[in-house]
Amino acid sequence: GCFEHIEQRVQPFTYTPGMPFFSILVPTTESTSQFITLDALTRNGTNVLFSGETGVGKSVGITAFLDNLVREGEQADAAMKFTVATANFSAQTSSGNVVDIFETRLDRKRKNLLGPPAGSKMIVFVDDINMPLVEVYGAQPPIELLRQVVDYKGFYDRRKLFWKNVADTQIIAACGPPGGGRNAVTPRLLRHFCMQWIPDISKDAMILIFDSILNGWLMAQAPHLAEMSNAIVRATVDAFFDISRDLLPTPLKSHYTFNLRDPAKMLQGMLMVDGEKVLTGKDELLELWLHEATRQFRDRLIDDVDREWFDELFNKKLSEFCGVSWEIPRWRELMFGDYMDRAANAYTECHDPEKLSRAFQEYLDEYNMTYPSTMNLIFFSDARAHLSRVARVIRQPRGNALLVGVSGVGRKSVTRMAAFMAEYSLVTIEITRSYDSVAFKEDIKSMMLNVAKSSGKGLVFLFSDTQIVKESFLECINNILNTGEVPNLFAADEVEQIIGLVRPLAKAAGKQDSRDVIWSHFVHLVRESLHIVLAFSPVGEAFRARCRQFPSLINCCTIDWFMPWPKDALYSVAERNYKDADKSLGIDNYVGSLSTMSGVIHSSVTSMAENFFSTLRRRTYITPTSYLELIKLFLSLLEELQGVLTARLKRYTVGVDKLNQTNAIVDKLKQDLTEMQPVLKKASEDTATLMEQVTRDEADAQEKKLACAEDEKAASAAAAEANAIKTDCQADLDEAMPAYHSAMKSLESLDKKDIQEAKSFTKPPALVEVVLKAVCLLLGKKETWDDAKKVMGDMGFLQSLKSYDKDSLASNQKLTAKLQTYISRDDFNAESVSRVSKAATSLCMWVIAMDVYG
Repeated sequence: GCFEHIEQRVQPFTYTPGMPFFSILVPTTESTSQFITLDALTRNGTNVLFSGETGVGKSVGITAFLDNLVREGEQADAAMKFTVATANFSAQTSSGNVVDIFETRLDRKRKNLLGPPAGSKMIVFVDDINMPLVEVYGAQPPIELLRQVVDYKGFYDRRKLFWKNVADTQIIAACGPPGGGRNAVTPRLLRHFCMQWIPDISKDAMILIFDSILNGWLMAQAPHLAEMSNAIVRATVDAFFDISRDLLPTPLKSHYTFNLRDPAKMLQGMLMVDGEKVLTGKDELLELWLHEATRQFRDRLIDDVDREWFDELFNKKLSEFCGVSWEIPRWRELMFGDYMDRAANAYTECHDPEKLSRAFQEYLDEYNMTYPSTMNLIFFSDARAHLSRVARVIRQPRGNALLVGVSGVGRKSVTRMAAFMAEYSLVTIEITRSYDSVAFKEDIKSMMLNVAKSSGKGLVFLFSDTQIVKESFLECINNILNTGEVPNLFAADEVEQIIGLVRPLAKAAGKQDSRDVIWSHFVHLVRESLHIVLAFSPVGEAFRARCRQFPSLINCCTIDWFMPWPKDALYSVAERNYKDADKSLGIDNYVGSLSTMSGVIHSSVTSMAENFFSTLRRRTYITPTSYLELIKLFLSLLEELQGVLTARLKRYTVGVDKLNQTNAIVDKLKQDLTEMQPVLKKASEDTATLMEQVTRDEADAQEKKLACAEDEKAASAAAAEANAIKTDCQADLDEAMPAYHSAMKSLESLDKKDIQEAKSFTKPPALVEVVLKAVCLLLGKKETWDDAKKVMGDMGFLQSLKSYDKDSLASNQKLTAKLQTYISRDDFNAESVSRVSKAATSLCMWVIAMDVYG
């Protein structure tokens, strides 16, 4: 053999239009030498550890190498097949997570033996291997379990406590140097690895990589601009190194960590444009470049000082490399998006802020008509910018966002709107008292399954720091961001279900029909289509700690820092709220003044909060929520005071009306009094004359009164006598009435049959005849039996008895005297008569009652 220069082994790169961005790999001398070494060590069964600074390409290079290794193993003539499992360690990774990796991705060959499919070898790629936290006594359980697998080729079953052997498995790992959340790895593990240091990527290598991609894309999309590719790439790389050198992480700026992923994402954004339609000239290409640089670098900066430094930097690079000098405000407000033309769905620039506001308002109106929980957004300049940024991120494959801002700045609202504009489903979790890691993993499973069921349609997962019940939640998020999967998340039957769902999609994508390939395609779908949007607050130590412990939150997300609302935002929000309240409060003439005043109050309180912190070192946060509460409080107080004033005004108005009415009445009375003076004088004279007459009449009346008193005395005596008579009569009446009512009741009981019985007697019993003669006497008939029969034959006989004029008996002394000849008989009573006739008994009682009454 002989030596050959490494450049002879570098494969030429050809850009293929339509190639997925994350599938693009441009070979360099550095990456080629690393791949050659890694390939030799891997095929020899040696464990390999790549170490280097963040962003030098360790993970990308190893992943590309392993993908190529798997593809080579799928060839029919391959000597060895490889399967790959990827694990991403974080500060919260536990030894149980490591066990899950092996038990999930290895086949169970026997009860105590795990291994890859027959004829293949398993490679476990562990990224950020030195991230797990060090315990109190210096141990790192995940590292120790990994060492046990490497050292003893197995581990203990955690439930049944028997030994499980791991066969045909080797480890490839990557890590950064200790510091910034990373820890030193124990030498007991390192001794099993062949370690390789990956140096920082050089400017020339970066220029080669990015120029190869951008130039190839421009040649396909806008050939007339391809000559600008090298200048833009050199400006980008030069600016990247300046940013990495000058914008260093601090406790307040813990997310100021920049690596190779950032210019790569910037380039990915440029490739979203349809160059044939959008890039008509040099200015359009430079505007696109500046826009993507702003989105990737400037949006994460936390203050105006850093942002102005960034603006000056890129203005300098624009002039130095591209020979163009623009005013900074021209490109500071650049905004690209695919939401202006729904039909074309093209990623284009929007030049008109008013047109953009109208487009966003149309989307908002549709959202409010679609969902029951409406949103009331105001599209001031910052709101438009943040909405456009989130929409850009979730439109990208593997597009994830980290939105950093205090409560109330609108992080969740713009995410919901962006998802609606992209026609993606949005999912968030419902926190309950019993919500735990198990429930969270179930929600994650549901989201990943939805991606598979929808054939890779976009799904947005909105997750805020207020929903972090346990820090282990971020372990799952960190894994999904980095690898697209969570170890041991799915049960065996769920894995089979997923493979069944994804198999047609994998075949359509030209993938082989094997379980590992189909599962890899599922993971690919999740990474491409599950867009995680994290809404975190920078307040306190928690944000800095999480950025340090879970590096994927920074490395795999596009960061958008929400600044405090500017003056125009404060004014717009206040104006909208005051205008909405104008109809009921009548403050139309004061809306402008009130809006300005509210903004001034908020700004002054914010300044005082900073002074308070400078003096006492105690932080008080004045958030947009505080501003909205200020407006709400003012409107409620105004409404309350207006109610009080309205009541007082009404009371005053009613009082004035009453006084006016009283004055009118008094004036009328005065007028009437004046008009009545002559009449009163005449009446007074008449009264005097009348009084004289009354005096005379009073004397006469006194005489008559005495006479009347005598008459009254006599009348009283007569009245007393009459009352005595009345009392006697009433006593008689009280005695007579029961007999009368008894007789009437007896008459009621008579019917025609009873009368006919009495009438049928030819020679009646003597007592019956006596009774009937007494009846005839009272009725004014002859006192004979024949006349009695005639009387009983009358149809109105009984009625004549009932309606008999009993009151006339008292004045007919002759009749009552004659009646006594019958009544005085000893046998003239109801008991005696009842022995001979029922009808005669009732008639006897009637006669007796008439006698008593008379």
